Amino acid sequence: MLMRCDSVPEKLPIRKLSLRENGLENLLVRFLNELLHFAEDKRVAYYPIEMRLNEPSLYSRMKGRKIVNVRRELKATTYHQLKIKHYRFGYQVVITFDV
Repeated sequence: MLMRCDSVPEKLPIRKLSLRENGLENLLVRFLNELLHFAEDKRVAYYPIEMRLNEPSLYSRMKGRKIVNVRRELKATTYHQLKIKHYRFGYQVVITFDV
């Protein structure tokens, strides 16, 4: 899976992703693993332009950039030391990735 890469601007369609999981931690880990999967399989790095979280659901619209060079790889998102804090205006997350 990809972590650090070079990308090129290219007109790619906006990708929509809807997920449903029990628990905020499961939802976050699944979302990040989906992004890693797109990067590895499609060679596209996606970033959210719109995100809605209504536990147990997450909806995201994302733009992507074609990956041309991988500098460092990730294997997966983990639950190890995962912490999510909800604040009035958003979330703070501490998460670990397998490299």
